Amino acid sequence: MNKLPFWRGAGGRKPRKTEKDWLYFDLIEVASHDACPICSLLDKRENRQIDWLFYESVNDPGVREKFRAAGGLCRWHTHVILKQGDALGLSILAADLVSRNGDFSKETADICPLCAAREENEKRVVKAFAGYLRLPEFWEALEKSPGVCRRHFGLISAQFSDKALSAKFADFEKQKLSLLASNLAEIIRKNDYRFQAEKISEDEAKAIRIAWEFLRK
Repeated sequence: MNKLPFWRGAGGRKPRKTEKDWLYFDLIEVASHDACPICSLLDKRENRQIDWLFYESVNDPGVREKFRAAGGLCRWHTHVILKQGDALGLSILAADLVSRNGDFSKETADICPLCAAREENEKRVVKAFAGYLRLPEFWEALEKSPGVCRRHFGLISAQFSDKALSAKFADFEKQKLSLLASNLAEIIRKNDYRFQAEKISEDEAKAIRIAWEFLRK
């Protein structure tokens, strides 16, 4: 497994268009999850990087400098590390930032280091994903997924130069959305008093979360 701290990026070799490397197998693994495979992989890698931060790198000068330059983290990643980080690591990072940011009237130029790491990871994963769509076995794994979210559909589509592949991917996404719409319609129908005896299936129940994750910007 390729493990690198977040401030050094996603790491690993740059995947060729059809290379079966660590990223290929990571995407195959998350394709069976009930979520956009790219979102799932980015979340998985981010959690791993945050664990690395607190277990290995709280006292690393490079990490400290990234946090100082940004003046802290964004609202979302602050929430994430307060849930995932340990008390000692959180205290060390916070003490360093508080002691070095006496003048809060100054705006920091650098973005949240965890946001920057996620953006870098996203670019690499999207490019690799588009390349793997040339592999029939990747499509087989992708069939288990609910499709990709709206954001990643747009980013992946922008990678295509092959019109046939672009059309195939669009058709795949339309089929997944059609199934999602059908499951949502069933939830609505079964909430009608005339059909309340019918149980909502597991797939139908999952559709609510999947739909809102698809719509997320």
